[in-house]
Amino acid sequence: MIDIVATLGQSVFSAFCLLLFASMVSSFLHPIFQRVNQRLPINHQSLATLFFALMAPLSAILAVVVLTHPAIAATIVYAHCHGTSCIPHVPAPITSSFSGAVLVALAALVSLIVIYLMSQTLKLARRRQTYLEALSQPGEKSTSSAFAYYRLIESDALAAWCAGLFFPRVYISTGLVKKLTTEQLHAVLAHEYGHVMRRDNLRKLLLKWASTFWVPKAKHSLRHKFAAQMEELADCDSATITGKTELVKEVYAMFRSSDEVTQGIYQHRHVSTGNIAGLKSAARFSVVLVYLLLALLFVVLTLGLTLVAHGLLEQL
Repeated sequence: MIDIVATLGQSVFSAFCLLLFASMVSSFLHPIFQRVNQRLPINHQSLATLFFALMAPLSAILAVVVLTHPAIAATIVYAHCHGTSCIPHVPAPITSSFSGAVLVALAALVSLIVIYLMSQTLKLARRRQTYLEALSQPGEKSTSSAFAYYRLIESDALAAWCAGLFFPRVYISTGLVKKLTTEQLHAVLAHEYGHVMRRDNLRKLLLKWASTFWVPKAKHSLRHKFAAQMEELADCDSATITGKTELVKEVYAMFRSSDEVTQGIYQHRHVSTGNIAGLKSAARFSVVLVYLLLALLFVVLTLGLTLVAHGLLEQL
């Protein structure tokens, strides 16, 4: 039992150290990635950004899996492992020194804290949606099936948002319904349903967790850009559903110029609507090429982490 706990602690310690290193690499490469990514259509920009953010934790976990499975590790460091005679490579500070045991314990503690904070975030999101459900009532039926399910909040504030992670819903205030025309309201609902269809709240949370250990400046830039991409993509959805690009721009301009908005429909917007029609147009760079480069980067990062960790573990 002690050996199992020790091995688990050592693996957690390895994963944590590799995650820190991979996060630094991702932070450093982020400006280069953004220059390439901004040439893609907006829907591919958001997917590529999410994948880029997830590379650090996925690479760290995969590297630890490789190191703890001799049959896999031998294919990467064959000469050192003497063919298939390799043994699992994990640090052994628990049995070698008190300071090493403390490091492993701290890494395990940090991991437990992160898991606890994640669970609390999920509970808070669920509780918040429960409260919203209790305080709201079903909206009026619409002729469009896309707008059939939304909830009304009794409030004079001009507000509309998507809440929930796994089963999101759209909530709008009665004040917003009174202020907008039917066409404008449909444009707003279409925007919010774009977030619902893609589970944007869940995506943002995954990106936030994945970039926890990034350099602060790069982390802020990543999250800022991703939020903007989500809003631009929702604008595209609104324009596609309503078939009226100018209407989307009109609603956005109206709320940007309004002093009444305390929680407006574009409260997280960082850029203007711009050329909505061109956001999903053909990219100058090949979409396939960019995804292939991301896949190659993921493989190189995983192999790099594996080799670096293997060498360090041999020294330990």
